[in-house]
Amino acid sequence: MMGSSLSSIVDETESPYTNTRRTSIIPFDVASVRQALLHLLPRELVDRILDLADYKPRIVSYREQKSRITAGLNNDNDVQELYMLSEVIPHTPLFLPKELLNTMHISSVTFTIESHDQGWGGEPEHQGSYHATWSWLEAAIIRPGEPNGELGYPELKVDGESRWLLQRNVHASGDLKKHVVTWRRSSDEPSAINEQEVLEEYGCGLGKGFVDVLRPGDQVAIIYRARYPGWANTVYSAEIGIDISI
Repeated sequence: MMGSSLSSIVDETESPYTNTRRTSIIPFDVASVRQALLHLLPRELVDRILDLADYKPRIVSYREQKSRITAGLNNDNDVQELYMLSEVIPHTPLFLPKELLNTMHISSVTFTIESHDQGWGGEPEHQGSYHATWSWLEAAIIRPGEPNGELGYPELKVDGESRWLLQRNVHASGDLKKHVVTWRRSSDEPSAINEQEVLEEYGCGLGKGFVDVLRPGDQVAIIYRARYPGWANTVYSAEIGIDISI
């Protein structure tokens, strides 16, 4: 677990908080295919083909380590710890053609989490649902130069807040549950989504604005939390997939 002394970006080559694995799709590969297709097809059609094929640069970071926190008197019944950090989003992809540098942007972030709460207690009428649960996960953006947050590392603040609700655990369930949450740029999200309905049915946040402000040089953090006596949070594994469009 993470102590409060961490005050800067964690080097993933030495950190216990991430085991990074890369896919074979790198920006240069995608750029090369895109440029070849542009000799034959209009730009709009080329971009559509690549989107349908889901052919894009992707950074995938993964951690598999059972970790448990429990709220109690020793932590004022409110505990939070870092579970994992993503790889640093690269500033300049190797060999990316100059004409594509200005169009490159982060298009989505997908979180895959396996976790559960303490498996007992809570309110009987809410057991098995996502209502009134005090065991959850949050996401944060770690950016060099920002003020240190509660856990001692530089968290980006947007409108005064540095955390996004990622996923609640199922209320009073000790069964391992896998959740997959994808956040996209605001311009790519349907405007009719009801945030409260999604939270109640699926237990996840919408991550509004998260991808919009994410940029090269950042890391994505997953923090797991528990609040009030006896509430716990056990995380078995997590994966962060960052998709880049060019």
